[in-house]
Amino acid sequence: MDMKCLKCGKENKKNAVYCKFCGENLQTAEQPLTVAFMLKSLFVIYSLIFTAYMLYLAFEKPVQAFVNSIATK
Repeated sequence: MDMKCLKCGKENKKNAVYCKFCGENLQTAEQPLTVAFMLKSLFVIYSLIFTAYMLYLAFEKPVQAFVNSIATK
């Protein structure tokens, strides 16, 4: 199956690197987008884990004190 040039719209061979009509690069920039997406995803995941851990530390003692006060009654 041939691929269409995004710039001029002409058909090119599916393994062509450049458009034979206008010279536009036909290769997509998937690798940099994929790496950037992965880095952003990792940042979000680490941020969520860090936030959850900080919330756990903030609420651990009050919750434990509440549980202990209920258990002693």
